[in-house]
Amino acid sequence: MALIEIAAKHYAVRSDDKKIRLKILRKGNVKCRCEIRYETMDGTATVAGADYVSVARNVVFEAGEIEKLVDVQILNGKEPEPDETFYVKLLLTDPATAEGIRIGEMNPAEITIIGKVDASTIQFKDRRLIVKESAGCARVKLERRGTPLEPASATISTVDAEAKAGIDYAELKKEVRFESGETEKVVEVEIHDTAQLDKNVSFRVNLTNVSGAATLGDRRSMLVSITSDDEFAAKLAEANRLCKSLLEEEEHLPWRQAWRKQFVAAMNVNDGDVSCSTCSLSKVFGF
Repeated sequence: MALIEIAAKHYAVRSDDKKIRLKILRKGNVKCRCEIRYETMDGTATVAGADYVSVARNVVFEAGEIEKLVDVQILNGKEPEPDETFYVKLLLTDPATAEGIRIGEMNPAEITIIGKVDASTIQFKDRRLIVKESAGCARVKLERRGTPLEPASATISTVDAEAKAGIDYAELKKEVRFESGETEKVVEVEIHDTAQLDKNVSFRVNLTNVSGAATLGDRRSMLVSITSDDEFAAKLAEANRLCKSLLEEEEHLPWRQAWRKQFVAAMNVNDGDVSCSTCSLSKVFGF
């Protein structure tokens, strides 16, 4: 399966720039030739408002190619304007014949046309992320605020807390590079499923070593919490067991039958007609 997506979800460009350049990536199967389409869509920035030039074109990845660069022309307004946005979306050229090709999560991309230039910073988008251990990975988002006129980079690294590298997650240390115009990046940290009941452990992800045309923002550390998938299922099973036990113990009480009929009637859309109900209490509690 070939997965094709845009390198970043958010881009920014000055209103006096002539174009914005986006990178389209191919992952997974890169041995075959594949074709996708990209199109622009209006937001607060519009074609009619002379903010940018509409584009709708096909892009071909030949065998072995993993990235393509595409440009969208930006129009310079005569008067200063507030920030405006439009979008670039990837589409399958023909869904009926696009077997083996999938569009990834990084789609569409939002492009902001900036009216005012501000200093650029790099930081985490959130201070905390909660992920189930069966998710496979934690998707950590970095954002670049201000005006991303030139490329910049930062180092992201994991630090143990209750969660331990090599057991609960895979240790990570890498440089993340923002190209000119890119304002968001996603870094995946591998999560290990230990099948531990009632699991609730955490580790930290830190940002350091910012270089290029940016400085370090306020959110430079992020807590990632890993929770067990089994916790909810276990609690539901225990509640079901307790309900069945209580109902069985109360079977001998004289008011039991009347109470049971009222309970069934209240919980079934057919006024207690369990035989005609699509989901009866007898299936849930075993009576």
